[in-house]
Amino acid sequence: MNQRRAVSRVTAREYKQASKKEKGRILTTFIKQTKLNRVYAGWLLRHWGKKVWVWVDGQPLRLVVGARRKRRVAPRPRTYGPSLIEPLKKVWYLFDCMCGKRLAVVLRTSLEVLIEMGELKVNSAVRQKLGRISPASIDRLLSGEKSELSLKGCSLTKPGTLLKHQIPIRTFSQWESEAGSAKSFTDHLLPSPPLLSRVGVESSVRPPPAHRNAQHHRQTSRRRWS
Repeated sequence: MNQRRAVSRVTAREYKQASKKEKGRILTTFIKQTKLNRVYAGWLLRHWGKKVWVWVDGQPLRLVVGARRKRRVAPRPRTYGPSLIEPLKKVWYLFDCMCGKRLAVVLRTSLEVLIEMGELKVNSAVRQKLGRISPASIDRLLSGEKSELSLKGCSLTKPGTLLKHQIPIRTFSQWESEAGSAKSFTDHLLPSPPLLSRVGVESSVRPPPAHRNAQHHRQTSRRRWS
């Protein structure tokens, strides 16, 4: 079938561009290759690649001549139906709403115990399905219940730009202009004037240079604790 379709595609291209005498010769050669009826072979070469209306089972259907038919895939029957949702919810609530991977293990190990203790009442068919259900199927069946229990936002406030425009922001140049008026790092390391008076140092003493600041701080600490 694939070889016949390939031959038909190439022959139809030549057939449309040929003259009337050449079309007869091409049609005869095409019939010998494909073993088709002459009337149908001529119609096929003339309409190859075109959209035509045909009747299928008493209904009109639009098809493309020479195109492959799409195979209809039959839908797979549903294994875990609505009869499995309620027992699965009950087991899920009994074990504190755990995730699907952990619940699948619990069903394989504790399902018989739950049925014997009377916590779960199911028939044999549902019992077998619960014993072999996968974690992905558990999460899919419980997705509706989880969405109802999910917490929603309590506030309707949305982030806006109004508050951002009201907050002043200093640029790099503004910080540089205020560097001269700000306190230096050495001012924070020097002890306060009352502390100098207690240790016997007058408040009029000038602060040491920046490179001697650490040594002066250590000497002052030693005097204070001596």
